[in-house]
Amino acid sequence: MADNADNTQVNELAAVEGQELAAEVETPEVPSNGEEQAAPAEEEVNVNGEQGDATTEAVKEEESDEAKDDDEKQTQVEGGLINATEDNELKMFVGGLSWDTETFGLREYFKKFGEVKDCTIKKDSKTERSRGFGFVLFADKESVEKVLATKDHFLDGRKIDPKRAQAIRKDGKLFVGGISTETDNDKVKTYFEQFGEIEAFERPTDKATGKNRGFCFITFKKDGIIRECCSKKDHELDSQKIDVKEAQNQNERNNNRNFMGRGGFMPGRGRGHYHAFVLLIN
Repeated sequence: MADNADNTQVNELAAVEGQELAAEVETPEVPSNGEEQAAPAEEEVNVNGEQGDATTEAVKEEESDEAKDDDEKQTQVEGGLINATEDNELKMFVGGLSWDTETFGLREYFKKFGEVKDCTIKKDSKTERSRGFGFVLFADKESVEKVLATKDHFLDGRKIDPKRAQAIRKDGKLFVGGISTETDNDKVKTYFEQFGEIEAFERPTDKATGKNRGFCFITFKKDGIIRECCSKKDHELDSQKIDVKEAQNQNERNNNRNFMGRGGFMPGRGRGHYHAFVLLIN
């Protein structure tokens, strides 16, 4: 009987503990309509704190990395930075190179004057043999000055000739005709300086009288200004219309001389064409 009593007490204690544990477990909240509401899914957040799809973000990062790699490859192409850099004061032309000089040796030589951003040796497109010259791009202008201050340069047993690189000009000279002989040069230059900075001004004089002739040639510092001048319909100086056009180069003048020598003629309208004609036959 005693054993039965003990078993009864143990069972009662176990039942009480089971009820207490069940009370501690949180029961899901049930809305008023009696239906159990599903737990909301966790939203994915990207590195910028914005909500988004993790897979999409990973693809974007991969594409961005590939774009960076492409940019680095373009930068590493020999001569790529030289072509892309507009500041010619950082570039140097190097002539007199040995046929055996390679880009690595050229870079190593000029590194002692400062940081070299890029360098290239021009080669024949068919034979891939060096053409005997190249270009160097420095990180600062002081390096260029150091190179120029050094009297002699030797590389691979040859004396090389580094110089400041000169930009290849597309524009030639502007021809201005129909100018009054009384109009002074300063007035002509002042008029055309409104289009751009003038690099050179040439106006011949009459040998007999010493007076200025009725035309001149102007070279601007930047390309594109000649086109702007020619696009303007009317030009006037001292109440007299003047004619403006791009001057012919030597080859064009020679071709025109040959054409005229065969009995041809030069078509044209206005004093500008007349003066061009006079220049050709003189």
